[in-house]
Amino acid sequence: AALARALARYRALRSVVAVLAAAIAVAPAVFLLRPEIRPLWRAQNIAPGAGEATASTVVVVVLDALPVSSLLDDALAVNPARYPSFARLAAQSTFYRNTRAAAPNTDQAVPAILSGRCAPARNIPPTAAQYPDNLFTWLGGAYGLQVLEPLTDLCPDALCSEPRTGFRLRFLPLLGDTAVVYAHWITPRPWSDSLPELEGRWGGFLGDRSGPTEGPATKVGKVKKPRQVELFRQGLRAISDGQEPMLFFSHLLLPHEPFTYLPSGREYRRGLREPGGNTVIFSEDPWPAHHSYQRHLLQVGFTDRLLGELWDRLDATDRWEEALIVVTADHGSSYRPGQPRRRLLQTNAVDILSVPLFLKRPGQQDAEVVDAPTHAVDTLALMAEALGRKPPAGLQGRTREQIESEAGAPLPCSRTAHGALDVPEGALRRSVERKIGLFGTGEDGRAWPAVGPRPDLVGLPLQAACPTPAPFEAGLDEPALLDSVEPDSGFLPAEMVGTVRGIDPANPLDLAVAINGHVQGTTRTYLEGTADAARFAVIVPQAGFRPGTNRVDLLAATEPGSSCPFSPIPPLGGAVSLLDARLGISGAPGVHFHKFFRVDQHRGEPARWTRPGAELRLSLTASQAIRVRQIRLDIRAVRPRSSRVLLLAGEEVLFEGIPPEMPWTTAFDVDGVTVPLVLGFEVLATEKRAGVQPGLVLGGLELSTAR
Repeated sequence: AALARALARYRALRSVVAVLAAAIAVAPAVFLLRPEIRPLWRAQNIAPGAGEATASTVVVVVLDALPVSSLLDDALAVNPARYPSFARLAAQSTFYRNTRAAAPNTDQAVPAILSGRCAPARNIPPTAAQYPDNLFTWLGGAYGLQVLEPLTDLCPDALCSEPRTGFRLRFLPLLGDTAVVYAHWITPRPWSDSLPELEGRWGGFLGDRSGPTEGPATKVGKVKKPRQVELFRQGLRAISDGQEPMLFFSHLLLPHEPFTYLPSGREYRRGLREPGGNTVIFSEDPWPAHHSYQRHLLQVGFTDRLLGELWDRLDATDRWEEALIVVTADHGSSYRPGQPRRRLLQTNAVDILSVPLFLKRPGQQDAEVVDAPTHAVDTLALMAEALGRKPPAGLQGRTREQIESEAGAPLPCSRTAHGALDVPEGALRRSVERKIGLFGTGEDGRAWPAVGPRPDLVGLPLQAACPTPAPFEAGLDEPALLDSVEPDSGFLPAEMVGTVRGIDPANPLDLAVAINGHVQGTTRTYLEGTADAARFAVIVPQAGFRPGTNRVDLLAATEPGSSCPFSPIPPLGGAVSLLDARLGISGAPGVHFHKFFRVDQHRGEPARWTRPGAELRLSLTASQAIRVRQIRLDIRAVRPRSSRVLLLAGEEVLFEGIPPEMPWTTAFDVDGVTVPLVLGFEVLATEKRAGVQPGLVLGGLELSTAR
């Protein structure tokens, strides 16, 4: 109403609005004329390659976030004690043990595998229009397709779904998708959470892409882990008897986080919040990283189980022996204290870039290992060599003969937007040795990858505890989960997360967890949250549970050699408020960021960039509320340097002005502010510089109950 009145009153404003009206046409035109968008103007018209099937069955499985070191034992061979299905494949295939991923992210890495071309810039969408020569168009003319492709769209509609024809059938879904994207843009949280999900999808936001379509194959969007598993198993059931030529492709989003599965296939958690808080960049405390690493290995065990189901199905349909089978991963992931999980650094390159590549030729019976450096783009060339088939056009990959003869030459695609894809010599063996030092090999009969500071306590009876309780308290976050356990169901509360209060959180304490009278696991406390509480997390084997109510006892480990191995810890009294110690870096319950970029690094340290007008809001329940007495702020940089920074806590102005130095770490005493509260950052630029986005780099924000 105010704008309409102003337009009626002021001619100058009407003139400005009339000129700006041109943006209605200019803005979409600029978008549509971008080189990466132009190929999407028209419906796909991609013809499959010609030729006869040279093998009855082709199976390609691309796993997600699996470093090859996770599979290996101390001889750098696949560990049969923990991963029997991978070991079965390795026994009849060629293992390219020194394979490099094309990129540390899926939208570049998977197209490189499927097209045999180096990964381009990240703003190229992974679609058939951008990669017309790929695995599906290469074999689609000779093979029936069974395709599970959740995050990319390289299989053209003509092969993998019912193509839409006519302007109306193509325009209406585009209009619906545009409306959903626009709604996400203008709708604030928490209301935007109820909108259709965008992540991991390239269209069809209003439709259900999680189920099968009519046609020879299935394409799906990004769905929850249980639905991914269901779709994979659905694809297995579709593998037919007989020898009709078939290509089975699955980009299986495992063992990628969130980590929810035990090797048996049972889920053990339903919340997405990671113990230890931020795992985009792990804290310097080793235990959150070790716990996350264990959860990764457990999910690798479930991934192995699913592969075993695939091998059994190929056996049952008489396809295994003569099948060409390829199993690889798009990239890896890292679990090192103080380092990022996926951001590529020299110190974690072996975890992120070294991926498995197994290729079983039709009729192959013996295991082979190739240690010559191999690249993900070699996958299609190796497949063409095994099939005796002309490879797709534009291939940049190499055959096995070329790989072995050029062992000392630079890898193809070794330079990317992420820098050199280098892995230091000997890094793989060191990474495997580190893993074995934490989790063992399972050859002693303990297939479970347990981690803990006191394995000597596992199996001891509760009666061995000291008579005097420990002088502090501990409790589980969700004790009610232990009241009605069903060991044969799809869920088992095997992960136990909790709090220890009354100790110095900065000094780790070794704990043991007893279930039904016997110690099943050990762990160590770590710092997370308010100053008077430490946290712990442990995953225990499912064999320790029984139907119905299960008793859990938390025990404080004594020094090795003591007269009694552990002391009982009294139960925690009252509620404990848990806030992440550095809210500016990672999330916590009830924390919402506005105009913050994702977690990144600034001069080697974790940090978050903000836009002007950034806001961090805490919306906690009454039981979570604490009385904040000090707010400590760590600003790494501000742009432009002469900008004025405004820091608010509710209605109170804590700071307004130009920070005296960079980096700047300071503390503000507050008079018992009770959260919920709002902490806002406004960079008031005093000068404008071309190409400089005003904002600050937030290194940390800590709330404390003590001055």
